[in-house]
Amino acid sequence: MGILGFLFAPFRQLFSGVIRARNKRIIGPQTHSLIQAAQSGHVEAQFLLGYILSEGEGVDRDLEQAIHWYRQAAVRGHDNARINLAIAYCEGDGVEKDMAKAYGWVCLAAFTETEKAPPLRDEIARHLTPEEIAAGQAWAQSQRDVDLQEAERKEAE
Repeated sequence: MGILGFLFAPFRQLFSGVIRARNKRIIGPQTHSLIQAAQSGHVEAQFLLGYILSEGEGVDRDLEQAIHWYRQAAVRGHDNARINLAIAYCEGDGVEKDMAKAYGWVCLAAFTETEKAPPLRDEIARHLTPEEIAAGQAWAQSQRDVDLQEAERKEAE
């Protein structure tokens, strides 16, 4: 089990009815609903679909699609998706290895995710120059500002 599997093992139990590893494909009406929900912008469905694809849980592993769905969830504020993107960039898993991008994603998650993000952020920072750290922090802050503006807009509606 990779880092992603270790961090998010509880999802396996929670969604065990959605996947069936024996056939190496997603099956069942719940799965069709999951895909439709992800395509419709449901953040949790996007994250879960990314997880299933990244781990090969009941499907052939498809890192390109996993990254796509993680990114969709991450830009909509899903902190676990942000952490998974950070890990993917650290390991070069489905994306080109880029520690600075990893740091930016994990910094963004660390603004609200208090358990997993800070230790990962600190570990990534050990491999970066001060300039890369500053750039990652600036990018994360700019994205956080966008998140806050979006939240304020929704609250005003």
